[in-house]
Amino acid sequence: MAEIKLLVRVPMDCWRQWIRHRTANVNEYSTRYSLAIDAMQTTTPDLWREQATQNRQGSAGFLSPDQGEQLSASEGRFPTPGT
Repeated sequence: MAEIKLLVRVPMDCWRQWIRHRTANVNEYSTRYSLAIDAMQTTTPDLWREQATQNRQGSAGFLSPDQGEQLSASEGRFPTPGT
């Protein structure tokens, strides 16, 4: 069986109509107990952290400022078809 995953950002009214007529399994980020994610929000370069080697759910400190700058600059950009 084929499977496809899409990241979709649409206004809430469009989303509700799409879900109403769906034939797929959909996970939605709930904002009942958490803040909504702003699509224009970016991470400051000094807050990027390294992945821990022993604990997959933990971090092992902060990335260098140069790496943080690169990640912050690329954050929020979506790949375009053909690139």
